[in-house]
Amino acid sequence: MEEKGLHISQGKAEAFLVCDKSLENSNAPFFSWLRDEGFTFACYHWNYGCHWVHVSITRKQYAYGMPGACLVTPVGNHAITIDEFVTIYRIYKKYQGKNPLVFHSVNCDYDA
Repeated sequence: MEEKGLHISQGKAEAFLVCDKSLENSNAPFFSWLRDEGFTFACYHWNYGCHWVHVSITRKQYAYGMPGACLVTPVGNHAITIDEFVTIYRIYKKYQGKNPLVFHSVNCDYDA
């Protein structure tokens, strides 16, 4: 099964749990920012008014939180703020398209 066609809880489930009171509204600026960055909605249901969202950097997918349902185990087993997520995302985006150990142009050049 192709990774992009999966819901956030299917396949290799990995996602950040992002929490903010603004996320109870499906028109929250963070959701617009995610879509502008190329993230797609990947769940079965719409927003239940929860203050959290599951976001997968690997698949560029997000899913609204659901009361009483844990869609995936959150990375680090804890929620993070929107600002913390944006910081982490910018780090990963910086290396997008590079092999896992390449920081600049060759393997293990982290101290270059």
